[in-house]
Amino acid sequence: MNNHKLKILYIFIFILATFFTACNKDEINEGLTDQESEIPQDETLLSKDQLGLEVAKNLAKNLSNAELRDFIKAKALEAFDGDYNFLIETSKNENITNKKSGQQILFSNFLSEGDINDSSKKSSTTSQLMNSIKVNYPLLQIALPEFDNHKVADWDTESSIPLVAYLPLHIKDDVIPAYDVEGNYYQLSASTPPENLVIVVKQNERVTVLDKSTKNRSNIFDNCEIIAPAFHQNDTNEYHFTDDLMNQASLCSGGGGGSGGGGTGGGSGNTGCDRDRKSGKDRLNKLKFNSMPSFREIAEWHDGAVELELTAILGTGTNTFKDVVKRFNGRRGQFKNCSVFNCNPEWFDLYNTEIDTWDKDIYGDKMLYIWVEKDGGGQIPLKFSLSTKIKGFNAKINSTITIKFEDDEIGQSIIEYCDNTDGDGYTYNTGLMKFQVRQ
Repeated sequence: MNNHKLKILYIFIFILATFFTACNKDEINEGLTDQESEIPQDETLLSKDQLGLEVAKNLAKNLSNAELRDFIKAKALEAFDGDYNFLIETSKNENITNKKSGQQILFSNFLSEGDINDSSKKSSTTSQLMNSIKVNYPLLQIALPEFDNHKVADWDTESSIPLVAYLPLHIKDDVIPAYDVEGNYYQLSASTPPENLVIVVKQNERVTVLDKSTKNRSNIFDNCEIIAPAFHQNDTNEYHFTDDLMNQASLCSGGGGGSGGGGTGGGSGNTGCDRDRKSGKDRLNKLKFNSMPSFREIAEWHDGAVELELTAILGTGTNTFKDVVKRFNGRRGQFKNCSVFNCNPEWFDLYNTEIDTWDKDIYGDKMLYIWVEKDGGGQIPLKFSLSTKIKGFNAKINSTITIKFEDDEIGQSIIEYCDNTDGDGYTYNTGLMKFQVRQ
């Protein structure tokens, strides 16, 4: 072959190599935000979305191992935080035993790149990946969301090998990237449930990580000494159930976690309102979504169990207020009643959860209830406004609370002092959901 033909051949090979490299890079970056995909790479500390994608792809390739599938199902069914998921950090050192050979392999080895049987190479790559997760993505978890008729307990691990998806911190263009056992890439819809059970690698929503050296706290916990015990810790972090920390914060602020704050009911004068005749606390009775489309808008298939958060805003003066935060978790089936042919929203019990004693001389004649469904992502402000009359003075409050980027806003409702609290209580409507407040 002459030099001219060789030169043409080399150019052709170079073009092909460049094409396939670009395709592979595009595949990895699908589902990432522009900001995440442009983050410079570090050998040990990858960005969160890139870490999640790497874990999802490696886990999918190793799902041909039946013992791994059994392990994932069993760990998910433990529901350590009430949902079908488990943290990589707390499970990484558990062994999975091959039933035929008796060989034991660390769960973490199934999450890193390379031949699962090459122990020398695996040890290095696994250690590097686990360190990246510990430092940069400590709440990364494996989840098995239940939706429609797909129950985790019914997963036939002997014959069914599901896709493994990664839920990006910011979903872009309704795309959730996923992989199968052959390494093939898929795009799942974030809004439309898939036809089969899917394993989802995602951020945990019910656990808070605190830096051991600084007790790094969010705004909720800044004024409270952390006394709630950690359920897990390593050399850098403490892992706490968020509900434990929020209950503790509620006690610190005088909110509804224990005896609560506020006055003794009523306030000066008698307006003839229902609350004037009572001295108890306002309580949450039940809630129900207005329709199945409303429910699906809030509770996407990849979210797993439904996690609702109420922030009650109690005005105390112009741009001064007290907030009481309550969280409620429930399986998707608890919010709906399904027959063979259709599903309808069902009342969800809030178990008379206490809010506060409404002293009109302290909090005025109105409160504001803000509902969100908790998901994840970075922190963002949510604006609110409240006007309440305190001892004849009109107090106006314009402020914000902090929610997460992927949280779903269910809506806000004004609660008036003279609303009736007898029986099931007064029913309010956010537009997506009804809820009842009583005494």
